[in-house]
Amino acid sequence: MASKMPHVQAFAAVVSLMALSAACQAQTASQGGTAQPDDPENGAVGEIVVTAQRRGESIQKVPISISAFTQATLDRQGVRDIQDIVRLTPGLNFSRGGQQGLTNISIRGIRSNGGASTTGIYLDDVPLQVRRAGYSGGSPFPLTFDLERVEVLRGPQGTLFGAGSQGGTIRFITPAPSLTDFSAYGRAEITQTKYGGVGYEIGAAAGGPLVEDKVGIRASAWYRKTAGWIDRVDPRTGAVQDTDVNTGNAFVGRLAIALAPTEGILITPSIYFQREHSDDVNSYWGYLSSPKQGRYISGNELASPNTDKFYIPSLNISAELGEKVSLVSVTSYLHRDQNAIADYTAQGSAIILGTPIPIPGNKGPNLFDNSQRSFTQEVRLQSTDPSQKLRWVAGAFYQNTRQNASQFAYDPFIASLFGSPAGDLVFFQDPFRTKDTQIAGFAQADLDVLPGLTTTVGLRVSNTKFSFETTTGGPFAGPTFNDSGRQSETPVTPKFGLEYRFDPDSSVYASVSKGYRVGGSNARQLAVCGPQLASLGLAGINPTRYDSDTVWSYEIGSKNRLFDRKLQVNGSLFYVNWNNIQQFVTLASCGGGFLANLGRAVSKGFDLEVSASPAPGLNLGLAAGYTHGEFKDTVFAAGPVPGQSAVSRGDRIQGSPWRISANAEYRHQVSDSAEVYGRVDYQFASQEPANVAQTNPTNGLNFIPQYFGAAESHFVALRAGVKLSRFDVSLFIDNLTNTTAILDGQNQNNTFLTRFSGFRPRTIGLTSTLRY
Repeated sequence: MASKMPHVQAFAAVVSLMALSAACQAQTASQGGTAQPDDPENGAVGEIVVTAQRRGESIQKVPISISAFTQATLDRQGVRDIQDIVRLTPGLNFSRGGQQGLTNISIRGIRSNGGASTTGIYLDDVPLQVRRAGYSGGSPFPLTFDLERVEVLRGPQGTLFGAGSQGGTIRFITPAPSLTDFSAYGRAEITQTKYGGVGYEIGAAAGGPLVEDKVGIRASAWYRKTAGWIDRVDPRTGAVQDTDVNTGNAFVGRLAIALAPTEGILITPSIYFQREHSDDVNSYWGYLSSPKQGRYISGNELASPNTDKFYIPSLNISAELGEKVSLVSVTSYLHRDQNAIADYTAQGSAIILGTPIPIPGNKGPNLFDNSQRSFTQEVRLQSTDPSQKLRWVAGAFYQNTRQNASQFAYDPFIASLFGSPAGDLVFFQDPFRTKDTQIAGFAQADLDVLPGLTTTVGLRVSNTKFSFETTTGGPFAGPTFNDSGRQSETPVTPKFGLEYRFDPDSSVYASVSKGYRVGGSNARQLAVCGPQLASLGLAGINPTRYDSDTVWSYEIGSKNRLFDRKLQVNGSLFYVNWNNIQQFVTLASCGGGFLANLGRAVSKGFDLEVSASPAPGLNLGLAAGYTHGEFKDTVFAAGPVPGQSAVSRGDRIQGSPWRISANAEYRHQVSDSAEVYGRVDYQFASQEPANVAQTNPTNGLNFIPQYFGAAESHFVALRAGVKLSRFDVSLFIDNLTNTTAILDGQNQNNTFLTRFSGFRPRTIGLTSTLRY
């Protein structure tokens, strides 16, 4: 049975932080400190400083479509992970695949179904995104504790952030150690999930000077237990095997030290550690379940645990070279290990017997391991005086990334049919080693050519190399074979922009920019895939090499603060040409597939963000985005074979076209040190288009008869609390209406089994935070 922490123990964790917070609150109240650092003053909309252009500046002065969330905003809206950020952000889509740990994230419709990522993921200046090679669980995402802010940059960021930032970039920014001021942050929470168990979290962060103006430190630690709500049963008898099987936990720790040996030089070594674990997948079997009646049931024969952990030591050195130029060096190393067990029992039975219900006693575990080792070095020179007519940055970047994936599939029933000489082993791929290296030079300059008129020119030139080697075998694969491949190229990504500022609070801008993701090479297909490859005219092998695909993005936008800064309106229109698309071609007859450069697509739409303070204490927010992504070519894996296209002209790109987020918050000061507040958050995502490539029967290579796209969804959250100086306690309800909308569905080999996933059921909780 899944472990359940007693309510009293979990609640004690919250109470202990409250007691500590109250003591600190009494001290700070006596010092007269009551204002939260990023609370807007005088009824004005708060201002956020971002570093999207590698320098600190107001979000309103950056001619890019950006959504940014401070730590206080994340707390107010109950954000804990990337899925919560997606709900709040226009133009952003996220899904988890049927395999444990697989993720897919996209911005403005530019998404990956294989190969390298199309969205850049950064922790400070460290890139985290990975290539999906062999088995890969997708890119890791930092959890949201002790973050200074999160930035979502829409549109290609190929000049300053390079490969992988093809659709955009998501940046998680941590607090820097201070050499002058002490600060602390604590958060504790306890939750109860409807139909499920109790969850809780507790964390603390603190920092400040060890030696005034010379040595500073910042340290944090946070633990979370996530409650499960899915039960696992025997699909033949209905007997309960385990309850709340999708329980999970996570731990995050960070230590950073700032050293200032001389004036103008700052050295900041740091280390970040994160571990996430889930006991089982967050999907349930459709025909066994009834979410509206509170029945979330999995019929898996085995639990499918997944553990993903990584640590990042990094070294940031900045030096002032004179009064107007600085040198920045960022060195980092990403060490990540992920392992999972996936239950393939139903899949094996569906392939062999035509039904997902296996013979009694058969179990088909698949063991997956994926490791990632990535060294990066960036050095840049940049101007530091924002009043200069010419503001610039120029630098060089190097990255060496190695991934090692392995898979071992066991199934006694299939092994007996094949007469496996290796016991129950029916397939293995070990190792699958890949190596990505890139070296790049980049520069960007902003020039004030006339009063209020600024032009931007940027360029990045990269040299990328990819190679792999693998050993594959087992009865299902055919005779054991070794394979290898390589690919290299030199992408060039320019950027051009123009901004006109009417006054300090209003501007319009236009930009043209290019983005890319690195190409690669395919491994040889399994022997059982030979007949289908031959039918496609591929002579028994698949294409060995695929090149980078590129986007050209055209954007116009406007940023405005009106009515004495009580209203802020930011919006943009975009048109993206996506060329030479890396697409995964499915070989349905054998469960294999390969990547190829096939066709082009266009993504167009808009995003709009509005913040308003119409009355004292009242704050309103709206974020809306629409994306229409459509393929412009009918493409085939080789020659035109009727009924064997990969995509067809007019097919839509997967993902919800509309995303809307709205919120209202009212705060009332009841005394000099006490404030009460309440807020409501609402998010809407439209239904995925019906005419995606997977639903088109003419696309024989990607058609899925039992395809389930994301359904229309409505998510409501409430929060009410009291703030006593720097101590805050609140009650909240997430998923108030207990919506059961399907966000993802995976059918099992065109049988009656489909696995679904959706929102966590209604969750009620208590949160306390401390800011000092």
